[in-house]
Amino acid sequence: MKKLGLNQHWLILISFLIAIPTGLLFGEHLQFLEHIGTAFIRLLKMIIVPLVTFSIINALARFEQSAELRRIGWKTLGYFMISSLAAIMVGLILFNFINPGLNVDLPVGNGAELSLQVNRPEGLIEILVNIIPSNPIQALAEMNMLSIIFFAVLFGIALTKVSPQMKENFLGFSESIYEVMIVITNWVIALIPIGIFGLVIKAINQTDVSFFKSVFWYIITLGSALLIIFFIIQPLFLYLFTRKSPILHLRQMGEAVITALATSSSLATMPVSMKCVEQNAKVPKKITNFIIPLGATINMDASAAFEAVGALFIAQVLGFELGFTQQFIVVMTALLASIGAAGVPSAGIVVIFIVIEAIGIKGSAADFIIGVILAVDRPLDIMRTAINIYGDTIAAVVVSESEK
Repeated sequence: MKKLGLNQHWLILISFLIAIPTGLLFGEHLQFLEHIGTAFIRLLKMIIVPLVTFSIINALARFEQSAELRRIGWKTLGYFMISSLAAIMVGLILFNFINPGLNVDLPVGNGAELSLQVNRPEGLIEILVNIIPSNPIQALAEMNMLSIIFFAVLFGIALTKVSPQMKENFLGFSESIYEVMIVITNWVIALIPIGIFGLVIKAINQTDVSFFKSVFWYIITLGSALLIIFFIIQPLFLYLFTRKSPILHLRQMGEAVITALATSSSLATMPVSMKCVEQNAKVPKKITNFIIPLGATINMDASAAFEAVGALFIAQVLGFELGFTQQFIVVMTALLASIGAAGVPSAGIVVIFIVIEAIGIKGSAADFIIGVILAVDRPLDIMRTAINIYGDTIAAVVVSESEK
């Protein structure tokens, strides 16, 4: 995407670099610009429920009736869950080791402006029971994302059990809504440079520069986790499951990884990934055509790690000490929510709202921390896209080898 002859990532960087000195010098006189950041956050929240719901339903409903594709489908889903969980655990371990949000002095305004709270369930059984929505419509209206994800997964699986005609009739409607939401998401993402300017102004007006210094340790934490996933975890899985050379596979997938770095979009890279997997890695076409499009929607190793680390960072900055139970909620929510992360640039930032809502963190303080995370997210987003795409190609090779 280009505006004024510049790629969007340059516009984001320019917006961020201009907003910092502008906020430091004239922030008190530009408080009206804070409404731009607030509007941008509301736009992000607006697209969460339909985007996640229909993404999950459509992906799961595409599991076919035949025994062969059912077997491939469950193998694929199982691998996606294992690899995403491993990625989240890497982020969780690094977060607890580095603690990037400690010792950050963040004024959070008056009590009327905020509604900060942390849900503290009595035990894990209560957590699992509360995921089941007693009223799915109410869960949608209240943005109870764990319940929405649970219902969407159940609905998507149930669609595979109805007649093919009924399923296709519904999916024609469902996939149309999803495609429309992708268009709206792209519109919202196109507003990132403008939204960032307002969010940075707001952040500067409500805190001091020490907060931006703390983001450095957040970048180090998440960046280190992403590098470990890409250079250690994913190659290790490839070798353990297939005994193939990770170096050779990276060379075979080079075009797809470079395309992912350039576009920062899993969906835009998908045709290149399919070509590399089929032609270079010699994966059968029927497996390639099933796994790569599915992976572009639900296999988000790096995004899952980002959502977990980001949510924990926000909680730590706001002074909430999350014990095992709360961190377990973060891990499980990030794992489930990453399934619905759309394959468009910076869409992972949308899903982070799901994770912080799951542990009960709400309010404008959390919103503008997310805004600052978004402002420095571009290089991390590029890394995440490449890692997600690379993970899809590994999944295709692993499943193909298992079928032999």
